[in-house]
Amino acid sequence: MCIIQNKNQKKCYCILIKSLLIETAALRHEVAKIQEKIKIVKEERKCLRRKLSEYKKKADKIISYYSQKPLNISNEPRTKSKKRRSTEEVIKNA
Repeated sequence: MCIIQNKNQKKCYCILIKSLLIETAALRHEVAKIQEKIKIVKEERKCLRRKLSEYKKKADKIISYYSQKPLNISNEPRTKSKKRRSTEEVIKNA
């Protein structure tokens, strides 16, 4: 009776070990995929950070350029510019 019980236990343990090995392999595979995704995201983040710093430098240059020039902003209405006359009209009116 003890021998039969040991064989059954051994068989159960072997099945359990195989299932645990398969599960471990599957988990390792999932971990490897996730690590690869993390690596890709880190590289993308570095690239985006570089682009952002380039855009920031360009924006700073533009801001400094326009901050040096005074803008002509006033609440007064604009005056209409005089219509240019051709030389013939000037001669006729003279």
